[in-house]
Amino acid sequence: MPDFERIFRKIELDLAPTPEAKAYVAGKHAGLDRARKEVLVVVGLIALGGIAALVLVTVMPELRGLP
Repeated sequence: MPDFERIFRKIELDLAPTPEAKAYVAGKHAGLDRARKEVLVVVGLIALGGIAALVLVTVMPELRGLP
């Protein structure tokens, strides 16, 4: 999380005028955190797939049908 994001999140939550607004802001922050985790998982899977493809191409050429 960037340096000042925690501070800005706290201020945003503290300045929300109603309990409904506070709940909305808390949900927004939870959604942003979940989206970051999902992006991390997707990027990790893509990297893993790239590494697997590289291994198949370079280390195991017989699986590509080469003699």
